[in-house]
Amino acid sequence: MKSTLQQFVQSVLLKSYKVNHTNRLSFATAYNSDKKSKNRKIDSGNTNDEKKDQRDRKPLHPYKKIHPWTSIENFSQDLIDNVIYNKNGVVVLNKPYGISNFPREVTGEKAKWEPSVGISNSVDYSLLDVLPKISKDLGYPSLSIVKSPERYISGISILASDENKANAIKKALSRAQCAKTFAKSYWIVTTKPPRSDSGEFNLAIRKKESPCKTYKQPIIVTKWGENEVKRREVKTFDVCYRTISVSDGNLSALMEIQCFTTKWHAIRVFASTLLVSPILGDNIHGSRVKKIMGSYMHISPFVDASRQIPILQPELLKKLHLQQSQAVIIPAHIHLREITLMSFPSRGQDLKLVAPLPPSFQWTCDQLQFKIPTENEEVPDETSVAVSQ
Repeated sequence: MKSTLQQFVQSVLLKSYKVNHTNRLSFATAYNSDKKSKNRKIDSGNTNDEKKDQRDRKPLHPYKKIHPWTSIENFSQDLIDNVIYNKNGVVVLNKPYGISNFPREVTGEKAKWEPSVGISNSVDYSLLDVLPKISKDLGYPSLSIVKSPERYISGISILASDENKANAIKKALSRAQCAKTFAKSYWIVTTKPPRSDSGEFNLAIRKKESPCKTYKQPIIVTKWGENEVKRREVKTFDVCYRTISVSDGNLSALMEIQCFTTKWHAIRVFASTLLVSPILGDNIHGSRVKKIMGSYMHISPFVDASRQIPILQPELLKKLHLQQSQAVIIPAHIHLREITLMSFPSRGQDLKLVAPLPPSFQWTCDQLQFKIPTENEEVPDETSVAVSQ
């Protein structure tokens, strides 16, 4: 029966398609080959679609990766992996931007100011939260925060294993201030080059009451009375600045500021007031300078326009791959780059600590094509010991 059916099929093929047995095999092979070819095309089409989707899916902007941690354990480990210095009970961390030193519950204070910031996936961790794990992993019974920049400044944070070490660090910083030597160096990126490349000032900062007497704003003053200092109405400070590099197209500047205080946002206010070059990402005092009829001018810190998100140059925004509507996500580019501990750990020898730039800060420098000096170009003093990562 089976044989009869096969003969019937063969006869139909011979009559209708005029093929013999060999040709039938060729026909089947060709069909299968054609089918595989079609499948490959389909698969290739799917691959092309996937590649197209990948091209369409833009990479995440560096300013949206400032807080990449998925857990407090992950955050703690990241700090440990990036320890700058760890010796004789002194641990130095490179504190990330947007991280507080203490939780608000500990300080018992409500935020007196909340800048308009757009940290993507912002976390509410603090250094105090992770001190137990850091202490344990580094082999200390405990660690305490001795000196660390405020939440919206990245850079060097110094921890100590006991009170004696903490006091020794504080004395080293006090020695520098008594000797009128700058112990701290901050790096900033400005929204425009300053009027002069370098300078040094003796200034004071104070809080000035608004005309409606409902709030106060910090202002820089060049004259003050001794009684004001005694009443702590003003804070005097010396400040020194220099331009490290100017961006391609003269759009911005990378600057070093050495300053004795950051009280009342002294560095931000100094950059906007004295340099007329606000700090990139400063959404607190950055709008005190406005471009009016082609010239940059100061405006009152009490008008509404001074509290808006700064209007940036279109060319600068283009370099940063942003539009003006996205300017809120720009982090304040202030980094505590260097601290020198005078006569520490022993008399006659200074310890210089250098913190690498955060990834977002470094990306900005790369985009603006700043020429950053290498460690070999920055020769330390013979009596200092430089430590960096």
